[in-house]
Amino acid sequence: MSTRYYVTPYDPVHWKDENSSGVEATLAVDFQDFSKAAQSVWSSYESYPNCSWSVSFDNDEVSGSFSGKDNQILVLERPGYSFNQFVAWYRKYISSDHKLFLFGEGSWSGLELIDGVTDKDISRFTGYE
Repeated sequence: MSTRYYVTPYDPVHWKDENSSGVEATLAVDFQDFSKAAQSVWSSYESYPNCSWSVSFDNDEVSGSFSGKDNQILVLERPGYSFNQFVAWYRKYISSDHKLFLFGEGSWSGLELIDGVTDKDISRFTGYE
């Protein structure tokens, strides 16, 4: 069974606390720009309707989609080595003006994706290599 992960500009701790007003994020992801940037890195990149996509790495694949206001939430499937690489790339793709957090479905524990985060940092958090 695959675990679903999320990359958001929102600290998952704020979502856990129903009384927290949280912080309004200004992140807006243009799917066409994202697709163009991903295609320039991975020739195997494919996009689908409803802001969904997949990338193949050798015998591994990462797939995901965007949701939420202005595509602020990146939903990812199939964690593993390729997943870790993709998340590290996504942190570089999104301007450092925006905070990003990675967390798994059913967990409020998150990893802040700071500038310079590596696939090894992500692997330590997810437990997937």
